[in-house]
Amino acid sequence: MHAHAELWVPSLEGDLIEQVEAIMAPLSQDECKYDKDGEPLNEAYGLFDWFQVGGRWMNAHDPSYKPEKDPKNLEKCKVCNGTGIERDGGMFQLKRIHEVFKGKRHKPKACGQCKGTKKDAKWPTQWVLAPCVVIPVAKLNPKLTAYCIIINGDVVDDCEETNVAKSLKANGIKTGFLITLDYHS
Repeated sequence: MHAHAELWVPSLEGDLIEQVEAIMAPLSQDECKYDKDGEPLNEAYGLFDWFQVGGRWMNAHDPSYKPEKDPKNLEKCKVCNGTGIERDGGMFQLKRIHEVFKGKRHKPKACGQCKGTKKDAKWPTQWVLAPCVVIPVAKLNPKLTAYCIIINGDVVDDCEETNVAKSLKANGIKTGFLITLDYHS
């Protein structure tokens, strides 16, 4: 299952991806440590099998940004091979030939995937990071919710839609930065 997480950091230091990876590593299923009875030593262990910064929730901080429409996130449509025309295999060709013989002018249908634009969105795992992925806490939308909130490397709210602003306030956080994550568990 894919889920939206917000990661709080007190400051942004060096490479963003490296900073996030260092914080998230102990929460990976790969790093999960168990007691002698096979129970996780910390319930946050094993939170995810992989994650990415942004991903499907790239625009959580700025809903006006549409990553699937960003030209940097588009590629040649794989369904129509960039023609913009519907491809339905041999039937398309047979229908066209039949209509030509009947003297009808053939008007091809637009590709159902790209709607005739010849371009389609890449997978979220290939999207370029948008500036709205990281925001100062002061600019947080008070209505933003996330499925998981991580503060100081600890999961403080997990497995339910939680108001991010209320969670930060309950943990005494007024400054710092939030980084949107897409994680899979």
